[in-house]
Amino acid sequence: MTERVWWWNLAAHGFGLADELAACRPRPAWRALVHFHRTVGTSTFQSREQRNGALWFHFDKATVVYALASTTITVPSDVTAVHDLEGQALSVRPSEPLKISGQPVYLSA
Repeated sequence: MTERVWWWNLAAHGFGLADELAACRPRPAWRALVHFHRTVGTSTFQSREQRNGALWFHFDKATVVYALASTTITVPSDVTAVHDLEGQALSVRPSEPLKISGQPVYLSA
């Protein structure tokens, strides 16, 4: 279990979570980290499974689905919201297909 995370150079040009040469403009990684913490930051990890060519990480408050190679999953029937890496809502409903490719997708029940 990870108890703490340290980030070397929060703001730096070319790396870091914010670009210091652009008025500390947050990079996509910053928004992804914020969304991860808001969604599963206080959750308890329950299980991991591989299904439909994707990895499913089940937490008590949400499920994170990820795949390196493009694959399509079926959104489970108990899902009430689907969000992308940065927390943008995706317009997909339960039992509909959802393409997963290189970025995690958050499924909330």
